[in-house]
Amino acid sequence: MADTCTMTEKAVVTPVRLVPMNGPLNFRDLGGYTTSSGETLRWRRVFRSDSLDSMTGEDAERLADELGVRTVIDLRTHAEIELTPSARVRAEPFRYRHLPLIDDTGSLDPVFFPGVELSDLYWWLLGRAAPRLAAVLEVVAYASEPAVFFCAAGKDRTGLVAAVVLSALGVPDETIAADYAFTAGVLPVLAERNRVRAEARGAS
Repeated sequence: MADTCTMTEKAVVTPVRLVPMNGPLNFRDLGGYTTSSGETLRWRRVFRSDSLDSMTGEDAERLADELGVRTVIDLRTHAEIELTPSARVRAEPFRYRHLPLIDDTGSLDPVFFPGVELSDLYWWLLGRAAPRLAAVLEVVAYASEPAVFFCAAGKDRTGLVAAVVLSALGVPDETIAADYAFTAGVLPVLAERNRVRAEARGAS
């Protein structure tokens, strides 16, 4: 994956995986994982997150100055962005890219209805959104400076992109599954935040 392949290195460093932020609750580093060939992915190169619309000014400064992030990839739909825009990541020094994995009509598809297994949803997304996923991977791969991609909760769309990135870099399936499962610990807090926001918008 071009420059992103330089994520692999022999030296081992140990920054924290869950990066503490005032706003985002699921901002994580994808570095530090060991590949099947025994190499270690570089820390501080690629990040995943829940929506960055909740970032404070302090968060934005940390993202730019401490983490060095410049490329920001928003996987959400236009409709989601209208509800919770991410103004801070649209400003310098960030290079904001809107690359939604599903379009605004995706929520009308039966596969999104309650009761559908997540595994079926992910296979559906891989089939339907393959060109969009490829576009995201290309941006990540050729980013000359650290990049972050995010959706609403940083779980499904973000988790799918993270899984493909890690798999392409040779990370074992069980490690990828553990990275995905990490989000479960913050889901209750994310759900409550979304509930409060929905009530503020007058939703029932």
